[in-house]
Amino acid sequence: MDVGGSSQPNEHEKRASRRVWTKEEEEALLGIMDEIVANGGKRSRSRDPIIRSMDRFTNVLKEAMDKTNETLDKFAQVLAKNKVNENSLLATDLQKMQLPLADQIRIMQKFMQKPEIAEVFKAQSNEDQKFQFIASILSGAFDG
Repeated sequence: MDVGGSSQPNEHEKRASRRVWTKEEEEALLGIMDEIVANGGKRSRSRDPIIRSMDRFTNVLKEAMDKTNETLDKFAQVLAKNKVNENSLLATDLQKMQLPLADQIRIMQKFMQKPEIAEVFKAQSNEDQKFQFIASILSGAFDG
């Protein structure tokens, strides 16, 4: 006998307070459950629209990064080729001066260590100025 009422709901009240699912909600849940069972207990990413959108965005970013990397690789190849060509021209200029091979090597090493020296050399307007500049390098004017 219940005196003053019970604080716990009876079985009928529990059922009455539960939400009733719509037919569409029930079908969606059953579809998800079928999919989970079919995929060995894992939910397929392809059915979730947010995940699909994120996957598409990730793919777009990946493609953009791949293209960027390809472009940077090509750019690096061009820069390397230009540097090789520039060094070849410098070596040719030094050979024209008929310097001893050891001096040519020392000058090229100096150009590699300090590219600004090579830029000053290239800026000389005639062969005499270039020769004087090389003589100053060989005398140690740019050491240190």
